[in-house]
Amino acid sequence: SARSALKPDGAVTAVPPGGEVVRSPLREAIFPIYGADIHKFAVLGGIKFFIIFVLTLTRDLKDSLVVTSCGAEAITFLKFYGVLPASALFLVGYSRFSNALSPRTLWYATALPFFAFFLLFDLLVYPIRDALHPTVVPKILQYRGLEYAASLYQHWTFALFYVVAELYSSVSISVLFWQFANAVVPVSKSVRFYPLFGQVSSLAPILAGQYVRLYAAAEGTDMTGSMHRVTGAVCACGVAMMALHHHYMNLVESETAPISPASTPAKKKAKKPKMSLGESLKFLARSEYLGAARGSRRRLYRSPYRSP
Repeated sequence: SARSALKPDGAVTAVPPGGEVVRSPLREAIFPIYGADIHKFAVLGGIKFFIIFVLTLTRDLKDSLVVTSCGAEAITFLKFYGVLPASALFLVGYSRFSNALSPRTLWYATALPFFAFFLLFDLLVYPIRDALHPTVVPKILQYRGLEYAASLYQHWTFALFYVVAELYSSVSISVLFWQFANAVVPVSKSVRFYPLFGQVSSLAPILAGQYVRLYAAAEGTDMTGSMHRVTGAVCACGVAMMALHHHYMNLVESETAPISPASTPAKKKAKKPKMSLGESLKFLARSEYLGAARGSRRRLYRSPYRSP
């Protein structure tokens, strides 16, 4: 009769009388994660799910605000003169803070400002938007070809929300999740973890769309009510993200802590040299995986075709 064996990675598999360990091909194809790794994957998958959920809600909301007030053609202008400078400023600021803060603190310092902005926009800015939006356009924006710039100036709070939401869509995926996942998931486990993260990413937009259709934009709900409901979901997801991140970091620290500090002296870990912003840019320029320019170009030229 077959007996069971515990694999080094926590997987329990059947052992036939011959002694050869056999795994279920169906389980390997659908969910090749076992033992204690299931808990870790659930936590990381939850972080990825909430990040994409928030990204979907804010992406749809920013498009609705700008397209209905300024026109779809204004998005291209806003991407180049708003999103691009904001991304450069974020790069400089993140580079400075990454050299001064611990990775754990840096993660919270990166995530918190976005959710604070979304909450303040809903509670303070949007209710008095008419008072904040100027009605007189400066002469410098009255020349031909600057119509969209003038429209964005008159609806500057919506333009600001668009820039922050667009910045979140890039930072949340690359920094809040993938940089964190690459730091805590061993290479041996990434082969099994990473493909399933893609499935989580596919589920979040579906549920976010249903949330908007059935609740946030339900029949009889005005724009202010929809804004409150979307922002409530965004902030709830933000709290859940931070709670899961805190839980995972505690889990990692408990696993790496020595069992008996008195008998087992802690080994001094070699400190990795921190590169300056210029050195980091040189390193990225030599990277064969750099594809951000291609993605930015595609999104830049796709925007004008949203106009009906």
